[in-house]
Amino acid sequence: MRYGHILILVGIAAIPASLGLLLSLLLRHDWLANFIYTGRYYVDLAWIVSTGGIGLSVLGGISALVFMGISQRIERAQAQLLADALEDRRRFLRRLDHEVKNPLTIILLSLSNLQHSPHLSSDESSSLERAAQQVQRLQKLVIDLRWLTELDAKTTERSRIDLREIIRDAVQSAGLGKARPCIHVRYQEVPWPVGIVLGDRDLLVTALRNLLDNAMKFTEETGQVELRASDDGHTVTLEVADTGIGIPADEMPHVFDELYRGQNAKRISGSGMGLALVHRIVTLHHGTITVRSREGHGTVMTINLPLAPGG
Repeated sequence: MRYGHILILVGIAAIPASLGLLLSLLLRHDWLANFIYTGRYYVDLAWIVSTGGIGLSVLGGISALVFMGISQRIERAQAQLLADALEDRRRFLRRLDHEVKNPLTIILLSLSNLQHSPHLSSDESSSLERAAQQVQRLQKLVIDLRWLTELDAKTTERSRIDLREIIRDAVQSAGLGKARPCIHVRYQEVPWPVGIVLGDRDLLVTALRNLLDNAMKFTEETGQVELRASDDGHTVTLEVADTGIGIPADEMPHVFDELYRGQNAKRISGSGMGLALVHRIVTLHHGTITVRSREGHGTVMTINLPLAPGG
């Protein structure tokens, strides 16, 4: 329970005592109201009021302490249940990764061997290609699910990183071996060059590469993908913009959900985990990611990261 809640409970518990003491002071200003004759005794009404108020406050304070103790135990139990559930999920995904990796690799190799057969018709070759793509999708899905879960328990490294190196590596590894639109990179150089951030280099490369892969995947070869980097002296901004298919307005709130894929994206191969992974990595770096899109025109993904001290 937070300290603010404790102060509120203490304040509420003190109300009866405060009212009782105030009323007793008012009663003592009138000597006729001070004592009441009951037929056998004179009763000090002011004393009864003040004592009753203090008693109620003491009882309220004890009840508040008991309630706080129970609430803290419930919160600890809930936190432990959540931690156990996350650990069970991690164990399951590690096991799934181990059990599925080898069979999928064998299937993919077998499909590759069949594709090189000289006796295949064009329809058979196309079917094998589609099957291979789906196997690759399953491989990536299992890997991304495990990685996303492992990030929940990961403590990110905190080293000073030049974003130009991150961008270079992400651009070089994005969409390798695929027909793709050219990636145009623009750095802010005036009035100052892009600054330094603190973080995990590999994770940031992964996040940026996933955004570039997505942009190229949903953009025609004749389209454009642009990566822009700038900073305002406090925050670094990375933008990945494309002229792809865009995202329908009613689907925008779900783009960072695990396994979510838009209706206009289902014909394009993907796991539905890429943006969820990016969102988690950016959050681990105390940053934010937002999306702007117009269906049929393109999408802009914007990452904001805090600059390193003295960056």
